[in-house]
Amino acid sequence: VLGRGIPEGDTCYVFTPGDAGRREPQLWNTSSGRVYDVSDANCPLVSVGCLFDDTNIYANVQPSSKPQMLNWNLADAAHWRPFFGGKGGFAPPSPLPPSVQLPRVPFKR
Repeated sequence: VLGRGIPEGDTCYVFTPGDAGRREPQLWNTSSGRVYDVSDANCPLVSVGCLFDDTNIYANVQPSSKPQMLNWNLADAAHWRPFFGGKGGFAPPSPLPPSVQLPRVPFKR
């Protein structure tokens, strides 16, 4: 998730969807590691511009950008406009460019 936060300004969070009604979708602050339910008014993320995953980039086209006010269903084109494919989207690159990320990230203790 790319958006604006307090006090960070331009920031990114990690979005995790809920699961079968037991847990609400969550936003993870990448700087502090804290997690917030999307409905939590105390979440420092104050606006959401777009969200991306390994397949697409989704622009928030909802009337509000406040996380607590958003419909988080990315399949709903009335709320999230996909950059690739879908109505008004670009054709995905074919073939996909290679990843710049290492296949295995080395960690040292």
